[in-house]
This record gives sequence, structure tokens and C-alpha cells, in this order.
Amino acid sequence: MVAAVRRFGPLYLTLAVLSATGCDDLSSFRGEFALTIVKGNFVRSCFPATTTATLSFDPSYATGDVPFDAGLDRNWLTTSDGTFTHTWLEPVRKLEDDPLSQLDFPGPQRLRNYIMLARPSSGPLTDRDAFVVVSLLDEKKVEVRVIARTGDSTQPCAIDADGGAPIDADGGDLGDAGPGVPNTVGPREYFGVFRPKAR
Repeated sequence: MVAAVRRFGPLYLTLAVLSATGCDDLSSFRGEFALTIVKGNFVRSCFPATTTATLSFDPSYATGDVPFDAGLDRNWLTTSDGTFTHTWLEPVRKLEDDPLSQLDFPGPQRLRNYIMLARPSSGPLTDRDAFVVVSLLDEKKVEVRVIARTGDSTQPCAIDADGGAPIDADGGDLGDAGPGVPNTVGPREYFGVFRPKAR
């Protein structure tokens, strides 16, 4: 019996390695993902409650040096409120091997987190860096967290998608201390959690 185990040991080891490799293969996460924001104001700031997002993602472009080839369409993010418009996502190379990439949260199991930077060329975050955390989940789903701050401003940080009055997470005027009270001066904080659209 011992001889049999020794004889087939390498085979078992090979199968185990192949199985582990298959589980770690993230290439199936290539593609575009339609996402919608979590509406609760305790996890949302500045983004309207109806905000949707499109993420174009390829794990191979999420680490290391990404070449600036003219024909290469790198990872990008677009949000329906205009905060991000086909904004490229740049890898943060020093965080590739940090334990933060393996951090998990309550809910679906996260296979890997990618921490990236986005710098919109238009909209309320023009030329400011935003942290974008792309989490790869079980069942080939993706979750995105966006964290950013504007410069000092007296203006509300989100505009109604219909071009109407500025709105905050609860539908009121963001930055207003109350009726007749001037807007406070300071940065506007953007935070949003985007998850797959319900089918």
C-alpha cells in the first residue's frame, strides 16, 4: 500500500497543481461589466442614486507597466453621471504583492482586489486622482469601489442627470447647510460601491 502511494504521489501532486492553477486563472474576467451603484447613503457620497457604470477590464492590464500603445485600449471606467468618461485605470505597482490585494469583505468571496488610479480629463474630478478598487468575485462577477476628493469648493458635488438642481445622496442640495445658509467651503468627497446589475 505504501509503495502504491509513493508510485502515484507525483500524479496526485501534478493534479493538485493543475487544479490550483485553474482556480487562480483570472483570464475569464476579461470583458465589459455593467454595474449599478449601491443606493444606501451610508455607502454613497456625491454619486446620484441612479448612477450606473461600465467597466472594461482585463487582469493582464491591471498589474505592472502598461504600455502606452496607441492601439491598446486599456482598462477604463465610465459612469452615467459624467464623473468618469472612458477614464483609463492605471495600476499601482507597489500594491501588487501587498496583502491588501487579498483583503476580503462580507458578502461574495473576493478572489483578488486590484487597486488602481483614475484621473478624469473632464467632469467634477478633472485632473484629480481617484482610487478605484476592482474586486473579482466568485461566479465571474466584479465589484468596484471609487474613492476621490475634489478641490475646495462651495459648489455641490453632483448634478442631476437631467441637468437640474445639484443633488446629494439623499436628493437634497449637497453642500447646503440648510435653507438660506451659504454652502460650506471644502472638498467634496466621492464614494461609491458599484455592483453587477440585477437581472
